[in-house]
Amino acid sequence: MKENKLVSIVIVNYNGAKFQNNCIASILSNTYENFKIIIVDNASKDNSMTLLDVFEDKRILKIFCEENYGVAKGNNIGINKSLELQSDYTLLLNNDTIIPKNLISDLVDLCAKELICVPKIYLEDGKTIWYGGGKFVINRGNARHLHYLESEHNNSYKDYYDYAPTTCMLINNSVFKSIGLMDENYFLYFDDTD
Repeated sequence: MKENKLVSIVIVNYNGAKFQNNCIASILSNTYENFKIIIVDNASKDNSMTLLDVFEDKRILKIFCEENYGVAKGNNIGINKSLELQSDYTLLLNNDTIIPKNLISDLVDLCAKELICVPKIYLEDGKTIWYGGGKFVINRGNARHLHYLESEHNNSYKDYYDYAPTTCMLINNSVFKSIGLMDENYFLYFDDTD
């Protein structure tokens, strides 16, 4: 059963007091309950980590870094914890993201057939698309979002894309065991393109 699959949700935090608790609240209200939240704090100077104390949930794990290691290394620290916990999946999630209550369950369903799954991602208004597929641009070495700033009525989506952001990405942990972790030379940006 999919409920037996353990999902470790990795969130890299750096001074995220403004929005992080909203993200955590949306995770805790999900219908899927077999998860751990691994918050990797990159030496924040604000009170974002103490604000988490309002959540009395043993599924929240905090890792404090001595310095700001950046996104890729922060994710790797969380991924290593996910592997240590023998999780089936790792969900990379930005801390300014609010997820719908069925998202984890839906992604786990999709990842029963695929190794990496990414949902459509909206702007704050919930109607305007921020990510609706992506394309790797070989001659520029970067990526671009498809359907960016389009409205929801566009139905020209497909199952496979060249690129997806790690804003919200569920990954079968067998991927890390097979190809390794993220390249830590990418402090911020392009880590997901790589």
